[in-house]
Amino acid sequence: MPLLQDLADRVRDCLGDKTILPDAVAGMMRENFAHALSYLEQSKPWLTESENLRHRALFLEMSNAIARVLDETAAEIRHGPPSSTHPWIANLIRHWHEQRSTVLTLNYDTLIERTASTIEMDAGRRLSSGDLYPLVLTDAGLRFGSAPPEHRERTFTLLKLHGSTNWYYSGRTATSGEPIYFVPPLRADADEAARHKHEQRLRAVADKYPFLVPPVYDKSPLLTHETIRALWFEAGETLKRARHLVCLGYSLPTSDLTMMHFLRATLSPGARVELVNQDRESVSNFERLLKGADIDIVQANSGENCISEFVQRHF
Repeated sequence: MPLLQDLADRVRDCLGDKTILPDAVAGMMRENFAHALSYLEQSKPWLTESENLRHRALFLEMSNAIARVLDETAAEIRHGPPSSTHPWIANLIRHWHEQRSTVLTLNYDTLIERTASTIEMDAGRRLSSGDLYPLVLTDAGLRFGSAPPEHRERTFTLLKLHGSTNWYYSGRTATSGEPIYFVPPLRADADEAARHKHEQRLRAVADKYPFLVPPVYDKSPLLTHETIRALWFEAGETLKRARHLVCLGYSLPTSDLTMMHFLRATLSPGARVELVNQDRESVSNFERLLKGADIDIVQANSGENCISEFVQRHF
């Protein structure tokens, strides 16, 4: 997956010549993509209403482009099931399934969902997005009259706290009560009937935009949607009960004030936090931002292959 500035370059290419970027925004994208998105997302009192609306439209176009770039990256694995290319991923997801884990992620991509759909679990069954997502999300099939399966597999819960490339909403600023629809990723070995149903789902949300909380500095206006609030609430209740939290690849950057306050407010005293991160400096980030909290922070693995090595050692 691209890092933030790599993502900015790919988004700019995705937008192409048809989208005119104001010079100020183009400069911000080259220097700091989060700064550019924050600027576009906020209503600025020194601009006219029409200028603010143009910025809002550009913000939505960039959200679309982010989703396309990440979906294209995820689709590159479709030539071979990820579980066969990277066995440790399958082992990790099987462990989550067996433990009925709660998995919190800030990523938008659908790699977990795609991988889970390729692995045979209990009695040879495979997991779908509808099994992993909480019930507060709505299957897009309902928009064309297709009822979702009544049976849900008992498995791990996937809470995507910043949205997902396959979740859709109206794109309006006042959206707190509207449903968020999801379209399950298409499996590489899908038959014609499954492909047809997938296309129906995509047509059903053709009027909508991907629901993403982009890397803006102030995420609070984008986290007021009732569905997203429900996901964060469930995540908070889970952390209050948890004695052991494993952070795979997340370093708690200083700019992520929302997550810093969230962890400080929800982690139980005495909880153990294991960091699996390429950068050993992630420990100092956590210690500095969670200073004063009664939390045991340890570096479990570091280095380029830290996540796969951690999984192979434990599972």
